[in-house]
Amino acid sequence: GPDPEEGGGAWERAMPWRVVLLPLVLQYLGLLYHSTLDVADSYQHFALQRTSGVPALVLIATKQLAARAHESLWHLVCASTCAALACHLDGLGPGIVQTFTPVWVYGVVSVVAGSAFFAHGLASHCAHETSTQLLAGLQGFGYALAVRVLPVALVVAKLQGGLRASWTVVFIPLWVSIGCLALMGLCVLALVPVLVVTQERAGRILGSVVSLAALFMLIPALCSLAFLILLVHHLDGQTSQSQEPPSLTQVVTPILVMYVLLALLTPVLVRTVHSTHNVLDAMHNQPQPEPSPGSPGGRFSGRPGQRPGVE
Repeated sequence: GPDPEEGGGAWERAMPWRVVLLPLVLQYLGLLYHSTLDVADSYQHFALQRTSGVPALVLIATKQLAARAHESLWHLVCASTCAALACHLDGLGPGIVQTFTPVWVYGVVSVVAGSAFFAHGLASHCAHETSTQLLAGLQGFGYALAVRVLPVALVVAKLQGGLRASWTVVFIPLWVSIGCLALMGLCVLALVPVLVVTQERAGRILGSVVSLAALFMLIPALCSLAFLILLVHHLDGQTSQSQEPPSLTQVVTPILVMYVLLALLTPVLVRTVHSTHNVLDAMHNQPQPEPSPGSPGGRFSGRPGQRPGVE
């Protein structure tokens, strides 16, 4: 906002940060509501599996319940942190470290929950398949610490002057997460020719769905990479007089482009998935001709009949 000492009237007429960040708070509250419904469904599933008495199924249901509750807690943290940050920017809240107290609490809860979940799995003496599920759940808590808590801690340390590294180093966890997202998108995209070659007609249909799914990973990765590069130049340019830093409008442009592209691709993905279900159902219900006695899959060939493409 404008400097209160240079333009008092403009400062008084400036929009407060509580109004600017209100849509973001409402967004996270909506996500919190929907994630709470998922937690309730997961708890019902957990209670059902608990009555079965099968340790492997109980552990899998526990992992699902913990993951849903962990995600719901993150939405609550984001909503409360945005509200506290708005008050801090308006000069009404505590210091910057205290403003992110919900994030620090979330990190502690993640460490405690991940350790308890891992210890419970080790004490249950489950099979190898359940151990794989256990490791995946533990990796989820570690991912939350590396991608959600660590970047905030580094940024706060940089703002407080306790970290002398450049902004490029401060954003290392975000660089890594963007790289992992792009790598996942490339791996998913690599499945398309495999599906087309091995699955015949169904492969061409499923290939379009997989291609769109890969775009939903690659577009956020590329746009987030451009956003971070521009943000680093903007932040470094404020302390350097040798070059003109990009404006904030230029910095957020890749994020706006990302939302526009995803908004345009979402109805295409929904329509493609819907048509894919219809085509696969039609192929599955299509009557197969009776094989002749000497043909592959016939009575004297010794091999069962096959339905090309659907499998």
